[in-house]
Amino acid sequence: MLPVIRTSGLFPMAADDGRRRYRSPGTHALHVYLYPGEIRLGDRSWPLAPGTLTLTPAGVESAYRLFRDDRHWCVHFDPVDAGSGPTVALPLCQPLGILEPRVVERLRRITELHHRPTVLPEQREVLQARAAALFQELLLELASSPPSGAAGSAGSGRLEVALQELTALIEARLTQPLTVPALARSIRVSQNYLARRFRQRFGMTLPHYILARRVEMARHLLRNSSLPVQSVGQAVGLPDPHYFNKQFRLLAGVSPTAYRQAPAG
Repeated sequence: MLPVIRTSGLFPMAADDGRRRYRSPGTHALHVYLYPGEIRLGDRSWPLAPGTLTLTPAGVESAYRLFRDDRHWCVHFDPVDAGSGPTVALPLCQPLGILEPRVVERLRRITELHHRPTVLPEQREVLQARAAALFQELLLELASSPPSGAAGSAGSGRLEVALQELTALIEARLTQPLTVPALARSIRVSQNYLARRFRQRFGMTLPHYILARRVEMARHLLRNSSLPVQSVGQAVGLPDPHYFNKQFRLLAGVSPTAYRQAPAG
């Protein structure tokens, strides 16, 4: 059975001192935060940083301490019978780390499908089913991923904190030149430690992750803006047109121009 999505999107949140209360009596809620702060779920509190995910069961009261107005991704959905599939203890709060760009892009796609205007009712049903299937896949991926600091994983608590800080730093400086030595200094770890642990933890080098994140952002801009292709490369930190074209083709399988001209899948 597919989850029934009730609402999804990138929602605004106002600065808060923790006195406002939020509660969804009939729906579970998945959030991915783009800002720092603190969240209280029931009788427990967690720190928030860009890239933190929470999964809250229906009926649990939440409150926030937020330092500024900002936005977060949110999906509210009906509870479903877990059956014999993977399960997680709720409420859940953990940094996404390397998964953040993939999860955010999935949430963009789910939202686009869920809210796409249609003429015929049967078209609406198909689009909502596609959104629900993507969301179910996302939930299963999250349920099957090892939690931060899990015993036996390559990461440690210190590493997870460093990676959380690292991904936030990369997002903030994605259009600027980024090097492993400079990033290592910024998060106060050695270059060798960062390079070794990052590859050990995620199966890719840090430069490859940065490039993949830039190409992912470029795909979004090519689909959702009228920026010229060269300007898209500049906007994602790949200002050399030939290098941008080569790296985009390497990761996406087609040139930026061909990607823009192809129908959305």
